[in-house]
Amino acid sequence: MKGIAKIGISVLFVLLATMGTSMAAGGDTYSGAVEINVPEDRLGYFGEYEKGTGDDWFKFDGSGGDCAEIDLDYTFTNDYNGEMYLHDEYEGDIEAHITDSSTDRYANSLDGSWPRIEINGDWGANYEFVAGMDTDKCS
Repeated sequence: MKGIAKIGISVLFVLLATMGTSMAAGGDTYSGAVEINVPEDRLGYFGEYEKGTGDDWFKFDGSGGDCAEIDLDYTFTNDYNGEMYLHDEYEGDIEAHITDSSTDRYANSLDGSWPRIEINGDWGANYEFVAGMDTDKCS
């Protein structure tokens, strides 16, 4: 019984120690992008992430003709040089680019599947973003 109690206390300590910390960022290359589940007909929230030393990459399932909407948090863009890119068929195919968060950005019609989101900015800064497929802005 004492062993089970010690394990329970250890697990509780680990949970308390990690509360309030940022998640690891996305992949560090276009081909190594981390998969995220972007919802349809609404925006989904992603974060809070801690910016890595290079660009952070995320990918999501999309198909030709889909519309994608993205936005990056205001503090990260203005205080930490944050930028967000939406890539379509390949790394150089940029459909949307956010340098400030005063307006949302979207791509009306994606050409390929598995579009990528690239985020760059100051190392160690925390950020969060939203992304959605076929939202009302896409009409």
